Amino acid sequence: MNIEQQKLTLIKKIESIEDADLLNTVKSMIDYGLKQNSSIKNSIEIPEWHKELVQERRKNAKPENYLEWDALETLLDKKYGIKCEIYFISIRQSNSGH
Repeated sequence: MNIEQQKLTLIKKIESIEDADLLNTVKSMIDYGLKQNSSIKNSIEIPEWHKELVQERRKNAKPENYLEWDALETLLDKKYGIKCEIYFISIRQSNSGH
């Protein structure tokens, strides 16, 4: 499931909430996640040479080099016995195209 599908699924679930306390809890979690995400972005400096390296790798990547989350999760479990769980969904605050 890609990020846009995850957002739509989350929005539908939020729209079905009838309990004001639950809705406030969800809102608080999202606000906290966005604040933490912003703090992390502002506190980590990535050297320009590393940004360029990553951009070059992305530019040269082929579609077969990418995995959907579900496929990666299965691979990690089978190969390394790692169980993945997503607790927060990061929502980009900008349309930077990255």
